[in-house]
Amino acid sequence: MIKHLCVEELTTEEAKLARALGRQFSENEIFPVRQQIDDDKDHTQVIEPIFRRLLIDMGFQKMMMSGETVSIVNQMGFMEEIARGDSGIAVVLACTSWCILPLMYEH
Repeated sequence: MIKHLCVEELTTEEAKLARALGRQFSENEIFPVRQQIDDDKDHTQVIEPIFRRLLIDMGFQKMMMSGETVSIVNQMGFMEEIARGDSGIAVVLACTSWCILPLMYEH
């Protein structure tokens, strides 16, 4: 992996933790069932449990809906790692949160 020093220097510990959490989720939950995700046509066998773990168990949905300002850098680091596992899952996560971003960053 190529390390961009300026990015590392400007990234907070919180952002690094968010990215590490996304990386860990992708490696433990997405990569092992990667082929099954493509084969899950009705989205109930593999994809639905993954979203349940992300949105409910890990609190991604609550984090976005809580009204607390979450750094966009932290969100994008997390989402980037999820996209590394499966871009479709990352797009769906982004679509569940994009509509409330103006409310979160209005000030």
